Amino acid sequence: MAANARCGHASDRWGFNRLGGGTIGGLTVAEYRLIQDGQPVAKVDGPDDQARREIVHYAFVYLKDGPVLIETKNASGRWAIFTPDREGYTR
Repeated sequence: MAANARCGHASDRWGFNRLGGGTIGGLTVAEYRLIQDGQPVAKVDGPDDQARREIVHYAFVYLKDGPVLIETKNASGRWAIFTPDREGYTR
């Protein structure tokens, strides 16, 4: 796992509010989680670029066991479906 993209609760480590995101040292901080069979199976938070890469990596790993869904916490603190094409994800 990347050094700055850690599992756990983002607000405990990064010091931003639980309403989804913020900035730390000029970096955008985000939370992502992976859903499989209706249950969260992985969660990543940290600088957005690193966290996004990490959750996509987890998605490829968990795809071996079945379909997955990536969600991101939006500005209102609710989880919303993350769509890489719409969000501008690039490798």
